[in-house]
Amino acid sequence: MRRGVMCVVVMLCATLCAFSAQAETGTVTASALVLREGPGVEFAMLGEIPQNAKLELLTYDNGWYAIRYGGQEGYVYARYVRVDLPTGEIAPTFPPEPERVTQSGLSLPVLTFEENNPNFPQVLKPGDMGNSVIDLQVTLKSMGYDVDTDGQYGYNTQAAVMKVQRALGLDADGIVGPMTRKMIGNESPGQMELLDWWLGGNVAYARLTEATVVDVRTGKRFAVFRYGGDNHCDVEPLTSKDTQTFLSILGGEWTWERRPIWLEVNGRVIAASMNCMPHEGQHIWDNNFDGHFCIHFFNSRTHETDRVDEEHAAYVQEAWNSRPSYSAR
Repeated sequence: MRRGVMCVVVMLCATLCAFSAQAETGTVTASALVLREGPGVEFAMLGEIPQNAKLELLTYDNGWYAIRYGGQEGYVYARYVRVDLPTGEIAPTFPPEPERVTQSGLSLPVLTFEENNPNFPQVLKPGDMGNSVIDLQVTLKSMGYDVDTDGQYGYNTQAAVMKVQRALGLDADGIVGPMTRKMIGNESPGQMELLDWWLGGNVAYARLTEATVVDVRTGKRFAVFRYGGDNHCDVEPLTSKDTQTFLSILGGEWTWERRPIWLEVNGRVIAASMNCMPHEGQHIWDNNFDGHFCIHFFNSRTHETDRVDEEHAAYVQEAWNSRPSYSAR
């Protein structure tokens, strides 16, 4: 009898160990990741988790992971967690749906591309994959073309790009180079644009591209770099000097308040709004800016709510209404 019990205990331990070995883990990519009581920014903070920390991933809930770290459980924003695949390969950050089911039965997003790869192509062509392709496909779909927003530059995407190129009087090669990227989305060179995020804004300011922020109220300017963002632009000041200028606009103190801005990018000027608080994800480490901040266009949305932020919308409108001041400069 005692031997039978011992066998059961040994078998149970072996089963638990096997399950534990299959547990999903992830690595924090942000400079500091906030741990919260629930899956949303409205939940209380439990603390911060440092960059490169290893997390045990428990569940995935609409853009948030329930995790265990250092004996504590809570929720973190999935965008800043890079999932470690069972094979040892490193998966990219915050991919889109659909979900995949792992060895341990945990449902996680499909991991297909590297959003923050510094070698991500600026020229998009058939065979490419990733968030920049999704940006392009969303724009094409909004323009009435029948394409899937799957992040894969296939035949239908190429055919739609060729139709757009013909309409713009460009060589119809199906490749989105600098000229096609510049002209797509009703461009008005040299004039202020109230550019819809879903009708060209997400392509006009492409990932891994520099731009210049002009603060509407002070006229001060500083350079920024966009590294990501699906519903709006996630950007960082380009240098420490740009961070200093940014901070001087605010009177020396970072704030979550929004401000109207004009964004100069690739010869275009776009009415926009920015928040003014460094937070979470970071990719430039020598600019004295611990995180990134957000730039919104007309109709862009927040990542957490997937809805238009009323304050950002109001300040985009203010920037647009103030366009005579820009023209007079």
